[in-house]
Amino acid sequence: MFIRNKKDKKSIEQAIDALLAQMETYAPSSEEYAKASENLIKLTDALNNQSDAKSKVKAPLFALAGQAGVVAALLAVEKNGVLTSKIPDYVSKIIKR
Repeated sequence: MFIRNKKDKKSIEQAIDALLAQMETYAPSSEEYAKASENLIKLTDALNNQSDAKSKVKAPLFALAGQAGVVAALLAVEKNGVLTSKIPDYVSKIIKR
């Protein structure tokens, strides 16, 4: 479950608060308490997955930008005649795909 905006996050936090208040009325050995505990785990996992999802999206984008920057820097150096390699051929093969 991904939290799309702050309202979703706030509603999950409110659900957690309500569930904790409800759990106070149950005996720790009761079946209702066990079910509520399972629901609490699911809600906290959903709340924690928000930051995980954001980092999973950002990491590949930074890697891609870094790789593109390296290729651009090497192409700029080659253009000045300082370095010769197979990078232009490699880049043209990738673009043709």
